[in-house]
Amino acid sequence: MSDIINTGTATFTNGSTTVSFTGADFFSKGATSGHKIKRNDEPNMYTIAQPPTDNTSLILQESYAGVTGSDSFQIYTDIDGQFGIVFP
Repeated sequence: MSDIINTGTATFTNGSTTVSFTGADFFSKGATSGHKIKRNDEPNMYTIAQPPTDNTSLILQESYAGVTGSDSFQIYTDIDGQFGIVFP
């Protein structure tokens, strides 16, 4: 599994579908609905529900179930059933 976007810091809130970011560049790199996001060192991945309009937040399809806090992150995409890199 290769990460495609991992610049910046994400703030995940338990029970929320919104993830906030500082210093991120996922919008300019084409993150969109259907891509997966994962908090660093956590096993669960969450699906992005709608295309972002900027680099400050993303909406998830399901509520975040982990511990509230800020951390690094990775955004992935599913290509033919395999998670792979989209952008160099």
